[in-house]
Amino acid sequence: MGRIAGASHLPLAELSERVGEIDKDRPVVLYCRGGNRSTMATEALAAEGFDARKLSEGIVGWAGEGLPLEPEDGSVAESGEAASILHAQKRLPPS
Repeated sequence: MGRIAGASHLPLAELSERVGEIDKDRPVVLYCRGGNRSTMATEALAAEGFDARKLSEGIVGWAGEGLPLEPEDGSVAESGEAASILHAQKRLPPS
């Protein structure tokens, strides 16, 4: 699939245990596929004093504007497609 250059993957379910990995002295921009999980993450980080902002419309909106993804041939997963791929690779437990 694709991602925005320089982005770090941090699943919402791991946010509370990995918040120490985020530099509190810098603004943080969060995104997910469509914006729902990043809204929750943004609100949680803002409540903890982070300068947290959400990328409007997520990576779907980013790609829809023709902005670049990495890798160069990257694409936005269809809804549920990314989870299916991770399940197949045994990187996510069965739901």
